[in-house]
Amino acid sequence: EGRAASWAVCFERLLHDPLGLQLFTAFLKKEFSEENIMFWQACEDFRQIPSDQAAQLFQTARQIYERFLSEKAAMPVNIDSQAHISDDNLNAPHPAMFHLQQQQIFNLMKFDSYSRFLKSPPYQECLLAEVEGRPLSSALADAGHAAATEKPGGASSTVVTPKKV
Repeated sequence: EGRAASWAVCFERLLHDPLGLQLFTAFLKKEFSEENIMFWQACEDFRQIPSDQAAQLFQTARQIYERFLSEKAAMPVNIDSQAHISDDNLNAPHPAMFHLQQQQIFNLMKFDSYSRFLKSPPYQECLLAEVEGRPLSSALADAGHAAATEKPGGASSTVVTPKKV
């Protein structure tokens, strides 16, 4: 199975492939839900901080909280009330502290955005490129152009001009 085709088999493969992640992020941006992938990625990075790096854990936990989880968050993510973290939780940060919130956002993307992504023109262009033997980078460039001209809701604003005879 090809690289782009594998993204349809497993959501995790999509997220752990740099090109897949780039394409999915662009898709979420177009859907006005890029905060989900940005939060997920921030949590992935946070989990890699060693437990003994208290200052880095504290600083990064506060950044994640303020950007995505606080009442005044610039890019709030949609998590249920049981997953909310209070400011007090930030005083004792640990690498797994955002696990519940990250899992909720992962599931939101997997069971909501992912199925729409697989039907999107940019992803379909990647599949076509793979079948035709073209590099995925060219498909991503084509898909980026298609995504730029596509209006939310799937309508295309491409204008077809007649060729001169």
